[in-house]
Formats: sequence, structure tokens, C-alpha cells
Amino acid sequence: MEREDIDYVLLNHKFPFTVWDIFERYFILIAPLGICLVSLSMFSGGFNFGHIYRNNFLNSFFLTAVIGLVLGICLFLFIFRRIRTESRFKVIDLPDNVNKSVIEAMLPQLGWTMDCNEENQIVATTKVSPFSWGEAVTLLFDKNKVLINTRPVGMQPFTVNRDKINYRKFMTIINEHSI
Repeated sequence: MEREDIDYVLLNHKFPFTVWDIFERYFILIAPLGICLVSLSMFSGGFNFGHIYRNNFLNSFFLTAVIGLVLGICLFLFIFRRIRTESRFKVIDLPDNVNKSVIEAMLPQLGWTMDCNEENQIVATTKVSPFSWGEAVTLLFDKNKVLINTRPVGMQPFTVNRDKINYRKFMTIINEHSI
């Protein structure tokens, strides 16, 4: 990360938005939007060709269009929320006896491989899991605090709760060391 990006994260507690994020993370939102468009076109075609008015109002054509629209909206909101959640950092107050060098030594216990170790940041990667191709765990150190973030590696737009699992593992090992 560049110095400007680090300053942005320390100020806003989230990654800065880049054009590459559109292709890497947000591109998947086309799928639920497509489901919504197909459902809306079913409404339009159903009203134009009279399929909605046949037999009764709640026929299978109408129900399919409604279910598709609701499913598309819910899927869009779920994916968008996961992507936004995984771009935010959590702030942790470090105990007095824990610093950057102690955390560096704890990374193998967490099963994380260190990729980058600079003045006030550590970037580590996790192993592949059933719901993830691995995550990049970013740790930024600011005085007696650490900001932690877990994002998927590569073209995977989001993970299913791997950020929470990595955060809990990190907190557990910090609490064990502070005792």
C-alpha cells in the first residue's frame, strides 16, 4: 500500500475505492441485476400479452416474476453488503505488552503467511478454505492500536464470513498473549 492509501485508511477505516474494484469486486452484481431485469420484463410482457390476466391474478407467471424480482433484489443487497463489509477495517486497542514484533511472531500460530512487512503495516495471506480462495489480512499499526482487515485474494469478490473468523482468531491470540 502506498503512503496516501495508508493515510486514507487511518482516517476513514476503510480501503479507498479504485476503478479496479469495479472489475474485481463489483462486477458480480451484474448477475442479480440481470435476474431483476428478467423479472421486470416478465411483468411487462405478461401485461402486454395478457398472461397475467389469465385464470386468476395469482397465476404461476405472476408468481414467477415476483419471486424472481425479490430473489434478485435480496441477492444484490447481500452481495453488495458483503463487499462493503470486507473493505472496512476494525480498530483494536493493543495491550501494553503487545506490539508489531510480537504480532509478527504470532502469525505462524494463526496459520497466516506473511507477504509484506513494512514500517507500520503487515500483509499476510490465509490458506484456502471451502468458501474462499484465501484472504489477504492487512494489519496497520497506529500508536497503540492496530487496524485489521480481511479481503479475498484474486478475483473472488467476497467471502462468506471468513473475515469474522480471521478477526476472532486474531483477537483470541492477542487476548492469550496479554494474560
